[in-house]
Amino acid sequence: MTIKRETDLVALAAFILAFAAVAYQVAEYFRGAQVTLFGPEQILIHGDDIDGQTYVRFAARMSFINSGDIGYNAVIGREFLQVQIGGSSYTQTWQSFVHSGSPDGKTLSLGDVEEAVPTPIDGGDAVTHETYFAPWPIDCKGVTGSNCNASANFMTWDAFLRSIKPGDVLKFDLSANIFGKKPQSASCMVAVNETLIAQLTTTANKWSAPTCEEALSSP
Repeated sequence: MTIKRETDLVALAAFILAFAAVAYQVAEYFRGAQVTLFGPEQILIHGDDIDGQTYVRFAARMSFINSGDIGYNAVIGREFLQVQIGGSSYTQTWQSFVHSGSPDGKTLSLGDVEEAVPTPIDGGDAVTHETYFAPWPIDCKGVTGSNCNASANFMTWDAFLRSIKPGDVLKFDLSANIFGKKPQSASCMVAVNETLIAQLTTTANKWSAPTCEEALSSP
């Protein structure tokens, strides 16, 4: 009887372990990939020539982690940046992956420039790249009247400099589409001060890369 009871206990333990393993696999299946976007520590602000006019553009390091189990992969789709400037909102979309830097501390280099394309991220893995955003024309097809401005997301460099002053705060909202999942977003804020304005107005290539503090959500 003792041997049989021990055998029954072993069988019960094996059944419980097998059930737990199956339950875990089922839970992970429904959980799938779990991608999180983390806000950047800096924002590159740059005046770039587009069709003979200098417009303000931005770049940010986009860092993603997939906390899903191994085998539950995801694909990062189009990325967006939205910024509030002078009471107006401007949206830019991904254009390139870059590796910005300044060897001499004055001249901006974008390093190797690659076309921005969907990026896979494996389960349990992380991906980081620096995205160079560009203003994107608004589709006004089907909009009646004159309320739609196709170039509303384009802000000239001079207009940008006129719109900021010491004490202002630029709030950046970054987001990314995740195929088959809900979009992910993160926010950060750049404090405008005299040093930043001086860099933007005097530095070669019209640029600066100020710190972007994490924007805390309201309770």
